[in-house]
Formats: sequence, C-alpha cells, structure tokens
Amino acid sequence: MRRHRFRTAQDVRDAVENAFPNLKDSKWYLKSPHSTTYRCIAWAACETYRSWWPMDCPRNLFPPEVYWPPHLPVADLSVENFTNAFVDDLGYDPCGKDDSFEWGFQKVAIYAVMTNGVRETKHMARQHFFGRGWLSKLGPDEDIVHENLKDLEGTLYGSVEQILKRPWQIAFWKRLALYSSFRFFIYRLRHPSWIFSNLKEKVL
Repeated sequence: MRRHRFRTAQDVRDAVENAFPNLKDSKWYLKSPHSTTYRCIAWAACETYRSWWPMDCPRNLFPPEVYWPPHLPVADLSVENFTNAFVDDLGYDPCGKDDSFEWGFQKVAIYAVMTNGVRETKHMARQHFFGRGWLSKLGPDEDIVHENLKDLEGTLYGSVEQILKRPWQIAFWKRLALYSSFRFFIYRLRHPSWIFSNLKEKVL
C-alpha cells in the first residue's frame, strides 16, 4: 500500500480550498505530504506512525496501526471521550474555547457536529508551538498550517467545541515537540521548490 503521495501545488490548493471554503480568504501553507499512516487525531497528539480513533468494534479487532487509550470506551465519538484521551494520555487540561496563544503552553482544538444530541468529534487541530497558526491533518491528505480555527469550520468538521492546553515542559518531556518539525524538514528535502514558489502568496 502506498502511504505517501506528492501532489502538485495547484492540485492541493484546489482540493483543499474546495473542501474548506474559508481557506480561500485566509493564509495557509503545507506542512507535510499526503499520508495514510496517520490522521488528524494522531497529528494533534504529535504522532505520525499510527492513527488514533475509537473504532466501532471490539478492541481486540483493532488494526495494529490504530490506537485508542485502553481505559476509554470504543465506538464513542463524543467530545468528552476525545477530551479524556488527551487529558489522561498526554497531560492536557480543558480551557473552554480560549484559542489565544499563551506563552509556555501548547493547545489543541476539537471540532464537532451535533448528531442525535451528541457532540460528535470530526477533527482536531494543534496550535503552532509559537502561535503561528494551527496545524491540521486533513484526513488521509496533507498536513497544513492555517491562520485560525474558523478556517476549517463548516460542513465537514462542524465547529470548535473544546480547546485543551498543556505546559511546554510536558510536550518536551514526551519528546513530541520534534516530530512535526522533522516531517516538515523531510518534506522540504524531498520537494524543495514548489512549496515555496507555488504557494508563496499563502505563507503566513
């Protein structure tokens, strides 16, 4: 199975802005290439070698490439379940909907839609370590950095329902802060030209 695929800048731009119209009026750029190895929840957790998801099946039937904290329920897409995963496993604390940058803290945001009276999680984004926008893995597609959380709100992901934060020292202690920088370095190494020339007007 091919897990990585490089698309042209124009193909990426057309696909992403068609799916998320708010990005047309915002500044955004690519962080790393299309990959099916991981998706948005894992990316928010700073992991790129597996996916995080509470699959709708017994835990012993989970594929080896999918993880969900063992003490939390499966088949539960509620905001509360995802909040507990990041609080218990990664040291985050809820902070309402405060998306401001706070020096010394890392933040993640949970997007959800209301389904049958339940806030059902659709996406998670992670704040840039120094407050320069938000990082999102768009399903099996590329990772992007977007200017603000409203850029991805809409039909697909709903709206931001919960923001969590943790101190930087916890992120560094878990050695998670280096993963995204490493992936972007590899992306530049493999694809040095178009990310800057073709998307230069989109750079924050």
